Amino acid sequence: MARLPYIWWLLGAVFIAMSGVLAVNSPAFGEDVDLIDMPIATYIAGYALAGILFLALIPLTRQGGSKGLLIWIIGAGILMRLIQFTASPVLEDDYYRYLWDGAVTAEGGNPFRYSPNTMIDDPPAAAPYAELTERGDYILERVNYPQYRTIYPPVTQAFFALAHKIGPFSLTAWRIVLLALDIMIAGLILHLLATLGRPLVAVVLYWWNPLVVKEIFNSVHMEPVVVIFVLAALAALASNRRALAAAALALGAGAKLWPVLLMPLALRAAWPSRSKLLAIGAVFAVLTAALFLPVLLTRLDGSSGFVAYAEKWQTNSALFLILEWLAGLWPWEWPVQGMIARGLAGAMLLAAVVWICRRPIGNDKDLLQRAFLCLVALFLLSPVQFPWYFLWVAPLLPLFPLRGLLLAVPLLPLYYGYFHLQPRDMADLQTYGLVWLSWIPVWAVLGHDYLRQRG
Repeated sequence: MARLPYIWWLLGAVFIAMSGVLAVNSPAFGEDVDLIDMPIATYIAGYALAGILFLALIPLTRQGGSKGLLIWIIGAGILMRLIQFTASPVLEDDYYRYLWDGAVTAEGGNPFRYSPNTMIDDPPAAAPYAELTERGDYILERVNYPQYRTIYPPVTQAFFALAHKIGPFSLTAWRIVLLALDIMIAGLILHLLATLGRPLVAVVLYWWNPLVVKEIFNSVHMEPVVVIFVLAALAALASNRRALAAAALALGAGAKLWPVLLMPLALRAAWPSRSKLLAIGAVFAVLTAALFLPVLLTRLDGSSGFVAYAEKWQTNSALFLILEWLAGLWPWEWPVQGMIARGLAGAMLLAAVVWICRRPIGNDKDLLQRAFLCLVALFLLSPVQFPWYFLWVAPLLPLFPLRGLLLAVPLLPLYYGYFHLQPRDMADLQTYGLVWLSWIPVWAVLGHDYLRQRG
């Protein structure tokens, strides 16, 4: 360890210190503080600075490193995460839904049945709802979008329930679950790096990524629940265990719907064997149907989080603003205009996946690179581009360090500018300014690299 290059010691110490600064200052973003009084501009500047320093890691990963360096990378990354156990979530409240859903699921209720508003205004007398409404009222009253029933599928609910079993209504318990998942994610990244013959120290592009640390361990988003199954599916595909890959993808879809987009790649890997295609398709279809049965047995109406998300959610996407503008060239009003824009985005994503999967798969690198490109297309074409959605592609950046996406790490914090601008009646500056400032450089670098590769 004493022989580690000085730059590794320095950068690791800086990222640990930045995690500490975020934790120490997190009370300034507490529930009792008005948005206009929060130091949001300073927070964004610090977050972006951490992203810029993160870019300095990229050339270092090309040099490889010793076992001692890998131990330092893993140990420092764990410390960055543990520091956030002491912090309050900054500009985030999704976790109240996680804690409430976990309580309902763990106590034998159906989290898809009642919205938080229903539980508050007209709580059912049946167990376990009545008792939970009384015991968890502090959590229940703070769930965002309380008019909607939960959007989180059954596999995610199982992890929420696990956290509740560890500690009822406990944010620390949920962070323990996230830490266990994230350590397994790092292990799978190391496995995939070894499969491709890449330097293992490249795992630092995930493990020290400030966006990963902040969005998982400070904001406590649930993305690791789905990512772990996606990476497990890719590892299984690379080992020619296609049925296992299909099962992992089904579990991933049971955590969040988007892993279904990788099924065409799994089927392509089995082509042209009819028996393998049928086996993979059957495993995925049966397991997915079984997982979503609790959802299908409830009402899929306007109070469903799944329906509301599909119809309404849109934020922080410059491309989707363009698609909405194109849809608005015809004399259609909202919501038709929004539905057309979503249809265009969906058609573009489907076309991208079909194009990526069109050729036979050559080797493990080809397989993993195509999976990565499918996830990149999903992220870039999504109408919703929260910073934590970057976690869909972040685990594969150590394998394929795409410059345009790496540039998103210091730019995505601009999303939080909305919270600074909104109480000052300047929210339009987010839509017509910061969103474009976030995405134009990313698209420009991606386009430049693509044209250079084609040339």
